[in-house]
Amino acid sequence: VPAIKLTVREGDGALNNIRSAKAKEPVVVVTDAADRPVAGAQVTFLLPDLGASAVFPASGTTMLVTTGPD
Repeated sequence: VPAIKLTVREGDGALNNIRSAKAKEPVVVVTDAADRPVAGAQVTFLLPDLGASAVFPASGTTMLVTTGPD
């Protein structure tokens, strides 16, 4: 299995206020052992069971995305 690395580029620790029209979307980068972006990797975002939370539009508390070429 090749080594991969997940890096949070934007949104780590972000606080989104529902009264504000601006939301900070999480952005992650998946790279291989040579730090090249990995296209086609599946990343699952999972919201916490307790504390401040949110709802993903399609599925509620989890969201599965596939990385692009960058």
